[in-house]
Amino acid sequence: MDVPAKPEEVKQEEQVVIHTLLYGNWRFYVDIKQTLLQLEKALANKELRQVSRIMKQIKRYKNVIQAHHLARVFDIVLPCSGIDFSKIPGFNAEFKECFDMPNNFLSKSAKLAEIEIYLKTMYVSLLYREKLYGDALQAIKVLLPKINDLNKRTIDSLNAHLYFFLARIYEKSGSFIDVREQLLEAYNKACLRSDEMGQATLINLILRNYMAYNNYEAAYNFIDKADFPENKSINEYCKYLYYTARIKAIRRDYNE
Repeated sequence: MDVPAKPEEVKQEEQVVIHTLLYGNWRFYVDIKQTLLQLEKALANKELRQVSRIMKQIKRYKNVIQAHHLARVFDIVLPCSGIDFSKIPGFNAEFKECFDMPNNFLSKSAKLAEIEIYLKTMYVSLLYREKLYGDALQAIKVLLPKINDLNKRTIDSLNAHLYFFLARIYEKSGSFIDVREQLLEAYNKACLRSDEMGQATLINLILRNYMAYNNYEAAYNFIDKADFPENKSINEYCKYLYYTARIKAIRRDYNE
């Protein structure tokens, strides 16, 4: 039987990488606690690379987190969020596991927008996984303007993550074309702000959007003007190579 880690054990500075896909309740809480402590410390020390690395690892929670898990975390870290987790499928009203954070962390985290956005992006990921697209879209529309106003490179990966969800929700609803202008505008802003993660993600979302409506000429023209930041994301670069190869092949067929 697993035994919850002692408070002093979860304060270790080195990041714990969880390789299992299924977390025990206590293991999830130990992991998220360490992540938040590391994030707060990295922000305090202005260690931008460490902050960026922590932000990017948010994806590892997408298949393991449950509504009752996140509800406990929000109760402690973001008690005024006003989010009702009980309506999310899988919520366990009988769940009694405790979660806590040090008081000094709570006093500091209240002033750190990055921690709020990190947790709320995790919430969006949970809503998307459970196919609550309307709620996810509403949450995204609140978060994106806040990220835009902050204009911090520390949250570029979360911004890209949210635009991915935004585009996919519109695509699944059959109205993918309705978000095209927003994606193009976001891409222009990412270029002006040297947000390479945003550029990489948005280029692929825009190409996917054009392809969904057979706008291959427009897609080709976009490729010709957009410079893909190759070294930023291997996954996004692989998508880009696939999209561009397909666009160029189909365009050549049309021209012939």
